[in-house]
Amino acid sequence: MEVQRSGEYWFDDGNIVLQAEQTQFRVTKSMLAMHSTVFRDMLTIPLPPDEPVIDGCPIVFLPDDKPEDWKHLLDAMYPKRQATSFHWQSWPSQNPTLDVIHSILRLSRKYDVPAFRQECIRRLKLEFPSTFEGLEAVWGAWKHIEMDPGRGDINTVFQLINLSREFNLPSLLPLACYIVAASSSKEAMQRVSDGTSVPPLSVADQLICWKGHVELIKRGAVSKMAWLEAIGAEDSDCQHPNTCAKVARVILYHHGRQPEKSLSLINHWSPRWATGACENCLRRARQVYLEGRRENWENLPAIFGFPPWETLREMDSE
Repeated sequence: MEVQRSGEYWFDDGNIVLQAEQTQFRVTKSMLAMHSTVFRDMLTIPLPPDEPVIDGCPIVFLPDDKPEDWKHLLDAMYPKRQATSFHWQSWPSQNPTLDVIHSILRLSRKYDVPAFRQECIRRLKLEFPSTFEGLEAVWGAWKHIEMDPGRGDINTVFQLINLSREFNLPSLLPLACYIVAASSSKEAMQRVSDGTSVPPLSVADQLICWKGHVELIKRGAVSKMAWLEAIGAEDSDCQHPNTCAKVARVILYHHGRQPEKSLSLINHWSPRWATGACENCLRRARQVYLEGRRENWENLPAIFGFPPWETLREMDSE
């Protein structure tokens, strides 16, 4: 395959050429040195006279680097030149995909680009928090990372689990594993079981998700029974005792038939869970669920065999 020049990052005023696989990028030494301590130090070393050059620009070969990783890193370094391109300064209003974050983390670790690495990790920790307050801020939508519609939510979480292992960010794992193990899609756990997740999980993480799935079924039953007792209770201000008691029996019946449907330990309360109950019973059931929700959050790491939240945060590499 012939060497090709990047169509986007080949600047006429560039004074250094980076080559990743068969793709070359012509950029400026000052930009690289400003962001990367590795390049800053490297560029102070005089080059041998027989080093290959292009138009007077030295070529730096980047073994094991992927062109798409460098494209994402350069997108972050250089001002965007078109409305659809990604740029570091646009992150407050334009979220990067997990692929972009993964690329930047790989190269920022290898070449020591601290500002970009810290921003990537900040976004990951906001999206997959380790505090209950953080969960409340993001639950139900992607707020700090752009979800790739071609990949889907669950596959994005599979990728996140692998990324957290690669970059030693264990505090991301409990929530990520919960999303997989509590998924209403049977396909999600089937992919975990047969190793066909995209990307595939390690055998160890497959087991973690499956054991967590089983534990969620057990704890889901306890959680549901707690708030079910608030519906149609004899000593309550229930407006329609007979109707609400029937609602509770129907919910209990369906739970017995499909216990895997009761895995929502930290999800927001949904009135649909107790459709038909009176307003007073709904209010009490919701309160009981919310009180248990915070406790379930604190216990989430243990459900998947991880240390407590505080320990996980201390274990993070950043």
